[in-house]
Amino acid sequence: MRLTKAIKQAILDAIGRDIPEVAIKGLLYEIEQEVRNHAVSRLPTDVLKVYNDKKNRTYLRYETAHVQIPFTDEEGRHQSLTIYPTIPTCSGDLASFKFHNLPEAMADDITARVQVAKNTNYAKKKALDTVGILLNSCSTTKKLYTTLPEELHKYIIEEEEPKKFLPACTSVMKDLREAGWPKK
Repeated sequence: MRLTKAIKQAILDAIGRDIPEVAIKGLLYEIEQEVRNHAVSRLPTDVLKVYNDKKNRTYLRYETAHVQIPFTDEEGRHQSLTIYPTIPTCSGDLASFKFHNLPEAMADDITARVQVAKNTNYAKKKALDTVGILLNSCSTTKKLYTTLPEELHKYIIEEEEPKKFLPACTSVMKDLREAGWPKK
């Protein structure tokens, strides 16, 4: 069977679904919650009482912190992701809410989690790129079976047995023969 772009993409998508991926947005949301909880834990006792009372919570001043999380990308370049948690503050409190001012263990944990997520997603992209190159080098399923490792054969899409003719066309040949086809 000839392999079309759609069939190759379907095979690549099926393989991709079986490779784990880390949802970066979800991870950043979790980190934002942790930073917010840390900020709340630093509030003075009287302010914390107001914060814990949901009716009075709206009377507090909220600021958006700017927290950059460093990581190294797949090519060794230093990058950063930025989160903007909204945190309750007392006057001047926000200035101390930078990534390097978080407790060292918390900052190290956040950096490690982001680095693992980025590495996992890069490994998936790299593996799928390699499989894509192999798929594009094949034009038939027979070639695909010889090129791909045996573990990936389960992803190859097999075509149904082709029908020799449509059922509606069977009477056409009978009618043509009765009419004297082919001419002798």
